Amino acid sequence: MLAEKLGIDPLEFRRMNSLKPGQTKATGMVTNQWPFVELCDAIKAQYDRAKREVQAFNARGEKLKRGVGFGAHSFGIGGAGDSAKLAIESILMMASLFTPPWPTRVKVMIPC
Repeated sequence: MLAEKLGIDPLEFRRMNSLKPGQTKATGMVTNQWPFVELCDAIKAQYDRAKREVQAFNARGEKLKRGVGFGAHSFGIGGAGDSAKLAIESILMMASLFTPPWPTRVKVMIPC
């Protein structure tokens, strides 16, 4: 992961590289609103808590490992009908994906 190689927190890396109001999309459309930075700020406390919990869990050295993931989605190329969704997932995985229990996902969708 590029953020890790640069020594930057992945959430902060996404925040730094986010599109900002007034910038243009690939289609040339200028964005009036793009609340991704504010969204990152809003979830930071929960994200940091999840990272601490994962670190403590993984430090036990068991086969089962945990991780923290963050993904966002934007739909539309500009103009009316643009929308966005955010999914925060907590995934538990075995060291080997070929033996049960299979990954367990908890997904929360937040319309933006």
